[in-house]
Amino acid sequence: MKTIYTDLEDNQGNAALGLHAASTGGSWQSAVFGFGGLSIDHDEIPNINPWIPENWEELSYKINWRGSIIKVTVKQDKVEIFSDMDNEVKVYGNKYSIKQNQLLEVSRI
Repeated sequence: MKTIYTDLEDNQGNAALGLHAASTGGSWQSAVFGFGGLSIDHDEIPNINPWIPENWEELSYKINWRGSIIKVTVKQDKVEIFSDMDNEVKVYGNKYSIKQNQLLEVSRI
């Protein structure tokens, strides 16, 4: 939380000089790789194994994957994945094919 608030609450007293890129990047990584569960497996397929705290309604993020944009939305009861191109992803270890501009919904475990 301290990293997230570095610029939001100016806890270093120097936010007027610009944002702290390392803190911003670290916050993004914590959200996407941590709560969002994103990793790339040994087959070079995006693997999504998310969890979010009970008091969060959802977490949403986008990644640029090999020239396409993949949007992941994690809700308490499901994971939604949308891609602007055909793609393969793994969600909770199961492989799925996503067709261009179609939404994939997977129930949360």
